[in-house]
Amino acid sequence: MKPGRIAAVITAAALGCCLLSACGSSSGSQKNAASSASSSKTEEKGMDHDTGVFTVSVPAGWGIAPVDDLLKQYDGKTNPNSVYVLKEGMTSDDISRCAYFRVTFYKDARSYISTKGVYSDAKDIAPIQAGSRTWEGYSYSGAGFPGCCISAKDGNSLWVCQFVLKNYDSSMQLEDAEVKSILKSLKVK
Repeated sequence: MKPGRIAAVITAAALGCCLLSACGSSSGSQKNAASSASSSKTEEKGMDHDTGVFTVSVPAGWGIAPVDDLLKQYDGKTNPNSVYVLKEGMTSDDISRCAYFRVTFYKDARSYISTKGVYSDAKDIAPIQAGSRTWEGYSYSGAGFPGCCISAKDGNSLWVCQFVLKNYDSSMQLEDAEVKSILKSLKVK
């Protein structure tokens, strides 16, 4: 097999794992911005999510889905160090049709292994500022879907966000005010 084909197979497998890891229950510790509000109020105000490790806030029209514990590190529950943030989606069932990104918090930055080498077309992107954090990373095209991976240090810890920037008719850009607002909202508990 040619090196380009090997990289394409690895990329497709990695994207497939990301998509499969989103399958499962959409229940979790999701909270509405105003817990007593109706669903239409929730959509107007957005929502906050507490993983037990960190919190994240998303604007109206965005959703949060838990990341399943595929490696059984957390007693088969969802992974408290990761969530999916979905544009125009509300549950993990929506991940196959909307642009999204996976937020992962690494308490020890040294435990993160970059996937940049998996993508034959990976290109460094200009850093972006969101709140007090500077995010750096690279863009790529995985299985035909444009994506990028960005990370920001937080002391000895590391935030990593893996994006699917366009998925069918849904799209987002790192420069979007809503994306920057979400990145800025990330807080360790």
